[in-house]
Amino acid sequence: QQSRRKLEKAGRKITDAINYSALIQQSFLESERMIRQHLGAAFIIWKPRDIIGGDFYFFAPFARRAFFLLVDCTGHGVAGAFMTMITKAIVDALVNESSIQDPAVLLQQMGNRIRMLLHQDRRDAISDSGLDAAAVCLDANAGHIVYAGARIPLFIRNPDGIRCIRADNRSLAYRRSDPEYLFQNHTIPHQSGDTLYLLTDGYTDQLGEHSRLPMGSRKFLEAVRANGNATLAEQKSCLLDTLIAYQGTREQTDDITVCALQPDSFFAP
Repeated sequence: QQSRRKLEKAGRKITDAINYSALIQQSFLESERMIRQHLGAAFIIWKPRDIIGGDFYFFAPFARRAFFLLVDCTGHGVAGAFMTMITKAIVDALVNESSIQDPAVLLQQMGNRIRMLLHQDRRDAISDSGLDAAAVCLDANAGHIVYAGARIPLFIRNPDGIRCIRADNRSLAYRRSDPEYLFQNHTIPHQSGDTLYLLTDGYTDQLGEHSRLPMGSRKFLEAVRANGNATLAEQKSCLLDTLIAYQGTREQTDDITVCALQPDSFFAP
């Protein structure tokens, strides 16, 4: 009986610590409201698998530019959350202190700094953690979007349909990562009605209640096509409903983040 009480007490302490860690992690994620104030319309779905997790997003507005980053770190739970805190500190330094707003350069330098910080550039490295990421720079003066991706693609929906801008098939910061690899910048002219979508693979990799197969990107794209003329708030609800319907009673497979940006007002003269 006494041993059981000790275990229960220890369990409560661990749960309390994780719940408090969740507050810390949420505090460095920008709110939907703040992003909408600068871009006009946006939504964020952020669903860690284990209260805290390895996904995070970053938004930095400037005079006529805005920078958005989505990151999927190795692992979930405590390990993933710890990686997000390291990565967030490095991104802050690169964007806000070093003023790097070139998506490809940011990805390369972010990966290299994390790799060195964790000593994964050494032969005797004891860890092998890394991340996938997508970086988008919205440039209102130039009238275009610049995107670079490390295994996280960019989807753009407008009246002409849905485009997929493919990411480079490279992750960041791992021991095997090439520190000199240059990611490709994709420059896309902004069109009125553009909606940008970025998502981590937790959404598409979710296993179904009645299927051992992952949900896949097809269901995501079907939901976007079917509800593309709806408001972003309605689209958010639809994407959540699609996920819940497929997942059913099965446990969440991975951390899930889906971001949508509709920057027409940002690009307005």
